[in-house]
Amino acid sequence: MVTTYWLTFRLSARSVNYITYDDRRQALLAAVERHSTDRWEEPTSFLAFRSGSTIEAISKACKLAIAPSWDMFLIREMDRQNARIGGLVLDRKIFQMMPYLKAV
Repeated sequence: MVTTYWLTFRLSARSVNYITYDDRRQALLAAVERHSTDRWEEPTSFLAFRSGSTIEAISKACKLAIAPSWDMFLIREMDRQNARIGGLVLDRKIFQMMPYLKAV
């Protein structure tokens, strides 16, 4: 079954363990590309895509691509209340706004 997702992210401008912002951004986009069949990447920190992978598999790949102590991503299935967040979450209100959200 193919699911449509959206993903938004915030990456720190700093290098983390000698990995630059650009390297982490490219790794995150590559992680999504490995799981997607079709993508829309027009905004700078948001993309929509279709995938046959589970949200858990995509979230794990995204978490490996970022620096979780500095960066953050949020992914949601478009047609279901199913979402994951990974990395440094500074504003915890998102868990009240999306009670179905799970941290990875």
